[in-house]
Amino acid sequence: MVNRRQPAPDPQPGSHLVREVGDAVRRLGLQVNSYVAAVSRRTGHHASDLHAVAVVRRAAERGEPMGAGDLGRALGLSPAAVSAMLHRMERAGHVQRTRAGDDGRRVLLVPTDQTFEDSSHLFEPMTEGFSQVLEDYSPEQLDLVAEVLDRLRDATAGAERELGHRP
Repeated sequence: MVNRRQPAPDPQPGSHLVREVGDAVRRLGLQVNSYVAAVSRRTGHHASDLHAVAVVRRAAERGEPMGAGDLGRALGLSPAAVSAMLHRMERAGHVQRTRAGDDGRRVLLVPTDQTFEDSSHLFEPMTEGFSQVLEDYSPEQLDLVAEVLDRLRDATAGAERELGHRP
């Protein structure tokens, strides 16, 4: 006779769905990281530099000034690591350092036109795939998905802050 262990009943109804959603989010994160690694291999750029390009580009699109310290905080990098990264990004033509108009001591990072062209071209297959999937959902469903993803991002940021406070 084969001893088959029955799965334990869910302590809370729906908790298996919460786990499934969490697993799906992790799988998506891993797949996006894999795509970024593939872009990195294809272009010869560090994956962390591609992430930095995305952060600088997003700040520019929002009209938010970004300095080297801001980039370092966004990526969790030391000033020395950010400096080395910015040298690579400048050599690649993806960012320019300019002086802030109101404070000549502050240096701002400005993405170049090449940054927008390269990142749009390299990430177009992924974003096009996302668009094709999302077109299947109603505006109300997309609002809910966006809300859930934003709340999950905020929860992750909170966990990261908490991790920073732990020994």
